[in-house]
Amino acid sequence: MIGNGNLSYTDQKDYKSYPIICGTLRIVLIIKIQNESEIGMKNTNKFSNDQQVRLKSTGELVTIKKSMYVQTMKRFSYTLKEYPNTFYFEEEIESL
Repeated sequence: MIGNGNLSYTDQKDYKSYPIICGTLRIVLIIKIQNESEIGMKNTNKFSNDQQVRLKSTGELVTIKKSMYVQTMKRFSYTLKEYPNTFYFEEEIESL
C-alpha cells in the first residue's frame, strides 16, 4: 500500500499522479482512472482524443492527448500532446 496521511491506494495502475510545484510547496494530485461504465452516461466529456482545441488563457492551439473523469470533482481533466505533464479542465479549453 502506498500513501501519505489519509490518502492511500493499493492498485497503482488505476491511478495517475500529477506533481504540482508552487514556490517551495510541492503537492501530488492523485486521480483515479475509471472505465466509461463506472462514469455513467450523464458525465460525458466535451472533447475527444486527438481533437484540436484552443487554450482560453493563451489562445494557443493544442491537441487533446487523453481525458480522465475526476469523480471527486465531477468533471473531466485533459492532458495535451504539447504539455504532457500538465492537466487542464474543460473550463480552460474551448472548441475551435
